[in-house]
Amino acid sequence: MLEYKGFDRLVANINGTVTENALAAILCDEFKEGLLTLCSAPLPTELASNAVSNPLVNLKTHVDDPPNYIKGEKKIALRLEGVVIRNAKPVWFRLQGKTVAMSGRCSITANCCGSDLRLPKDLLRRVGETVRLTYYIDLTKILKHVV
Repeated sequence: MLEYKGFDRLVANINGTVTENALAAILCDEFKEGLLTLCSAPLPTELASNAVSNPLVNLKTHVDDPPNYIKGEKKIALRLEGVVIRNAKPVWFRLQGKTVAMSGRCSITANCCGSDLRLPKDLLRRVGETVRLTYYIDLTKILKHVV
């Protein structure tokens, strides 16, 4: 299950009613320099903090392709890119923005129950290889969490 950190404070800065458009604008700015970290096994302290001690890959928001709000789907698309550090099965991820974070379970298995992020099987092929991934932030889920 996804965990959201800092979104309550972020939404509190919106004047008036929190709408999808207002939230999308704030989150697009929030994740301009986003970082998605994939890990093989989180430590309990890592789940509670911002620290990730042994990542498989750190994917950063692509500089030439800023976050994009897809209004019809109520999602924000983040194009991420990074270099594989270690080759292991990813089971946990953390998406860090400027002041907010999301974390949850991930899987390369297509029908894995309880996975918040499904990854392509060939994502972590070789150490040192550059990989690209598009992550979609579901605004409906965030609005349910913060309102």
